[in-house]
Amino acid sequence: QGEWKLEELGKGRQQIVVSSIPYGVDKGALENTIGGLIEEKKLPQLVGQANESNEKDGLRLVLELKPGADPNLVMAYLFKHTDMQR
Repeated sequence: QGEWKLEELGKGRQQIVVSSIPYGVDKGALENTIGGLIEEKKLPQLVGQANESNEKDGLRLVLELKPGADPNLVMAYLFKHTDMQR
């Protein structure tokens, strides 16, 4: 199962940072799947995503939440409908 944490941005805004994904899961394919869910409005709590991965910090996939969204519900949906959990 992928690992994530919640970061506070101030002014009531939050973002989910995914720091690891299951072994063997293609990061690009996972990004495309999550992007598709955002575009199709199947996950209305998410506003956008960004890949902030680099050599020093490793994987860092940022998911921007709407104000008032429940991050646990968002991640439960992603675990069920994507390769975030195997």
